[in-house]
Amino acid sequence: MEGSNLDRIYILIQQNRFDLAERELKTILAKDPEHFEARYLSTMLAIQSEAADADEKLASFMGLFPDDALSYQLQSLHLINKGREKSAYESIRKAISLDPLEAEYWALKSLLETDLTEFSSALKSADQALELDPQNTVALNARARALTSLGRSEEAQEMADQALHQNPESDYSHYNQGMLYLRRKEYQKAMEHFKEALRIDPNSEAAKEGMILCIKSSNIFFRYYLQYQFWMENLSQRNRWAFLIGFYFGFRILNNIAGSNPQMGWILIPILFAMGFFAISTWIIKPLSDGVLLLHPFGKQLINQKEKISAILVWSFLILGVGSLVNHFLTEASLSLDMGLILIGMSMAAGNLYRLESTSLLNQTSYGIIGLGSLSLLLGLISGESYFGIFLILFLAFQFHTNYLYMRKV
Repeated sequence: MEGSNLDRIYILIQQNRFDLAERELKTILAKDPEHFEARYLSTMLAIQSEAADADEKLASFMGLFPDDALSYQLQSLHLINKGREKSAYESIRKAISLDPLEAEYWALKSLLETDLTEFSSALKSADQALELDPQNTVALNARARALTSLGRSEEAQEMADQALHQNPESDYSHYNQGMLYLRRKEYQKAMEHFKEALRIDPNSEAAKEGMILCIKSSNIFFRYYLQYQFWMENLSQRNRWAFLIGFYFGFRILNNIAGSNPQMGWILIPILFAMGFFAISTWIIKPLSDGVLLLHPFGKQLINQKEKISAILVWSFLILGVGSLVNHFLTEASLSLDMGLILIGMSMAAGNLYRLESTSLLNQTSYGIIGLGSLSLLLGLISGESYFGIFLILFLAFQFHTNYLYMRKV
């Protein structure tokens, strides 16, 4: 009887009827709290749905089965949901050390290595997964992702096609195809695959994000930003840092040249303005475009509450900041200039809120910068003095810390 119950649960999960599956699992666990398969499925469902009790269920499963590779697979998936790819990578390595013949573990390791910009290692891990199971859909998609990051786009497309042919009802395979078309600027084809992924799994956050990117790509500015983002993703961690540091010092050098050579201002000032605009846009273009998405009849259903709050704050601070800067140029009031810059800094901090856990240090620091900016504005309005200097020092430290954590993906 128990076997038939488990068969029914697997069918319910395949049908994305997770509530009914969880109800069946509770029945089994009420009779046998240490039932391995029921515990595993219940924990997996909690992690997939990012349920409030996911931490508790994972800790319980790992406590009952501390030496089982599946414990570390679940831990890795849970850490991925929390944005802690580096820690997730260590967990899946532990799972592989306990069970090196499981293709799924090697496939997940490959996906994480791609996220961590270890592209050659990602390809090797995907090859190892396919050696163990040549038909493994996740491994085929993992190999396609690794090949894409290595610039081998034709091979990547062949691999993605194979994955989709192997399992046409895989929402991840459709998502992966959609991302390949998005990189190639074939937005209509990309949207078709994201729609298909959502048909198969209406709760797929990855497919929703892909659909959002397609809708936003109708805007030419976001389209160019997206291609820049893809380009950055294909750089190694060292090269990303080299680009960011080179960009920063390049800006400083050009700024110093412009200051000491006024006659070159007509050339350098537009370049500096474009560089500054580009730097700020990389922080706020995502939540800015989310704000536009709120006006889209379909797009507003795809973004979550955190993204909505981030978008509203970014737009609010940016509009007030631009208004303050306009007032400075009209009246030459120096306080308006400082307040405008503080508000733009606050909009950049608010641009981080959509992608962070509410309990993370970076999330709290982002709110701290917003709070500091608000206090600086209030004191400035009361006293007529500028607190921009203090805000700028702390904001620059916050910006470098943010870039450091995103690069490391802890």
